[in-house]
Amino acid sequence: MCVEWLPRYAPELNDIEHAWRDLKRHFLAHQTFRDLDHLDRAIHAAVTDLNNERQSKTCANLRIAA
Repeated sequence: MCVEWLPRYAPELNDIEHAWRDLKRHFLAHQTFRDLDHLDRAIHAAVTDLNNERQSKTCANLRIAA
């Protein structure tokens, strides 16, 4: 038997943790969902909005060096 040590839990190294935090705090906060279908649609819309926001921030930070 070989014991392999795994790294400790480090949410700052896992990008999905940042995405879930942003979704919960900014896109899905203070809402009540009627059913799972409504929640599912809200999550899909929130992920789309989050992706668009991140893409626009990335593009805004790009510049051409002379």
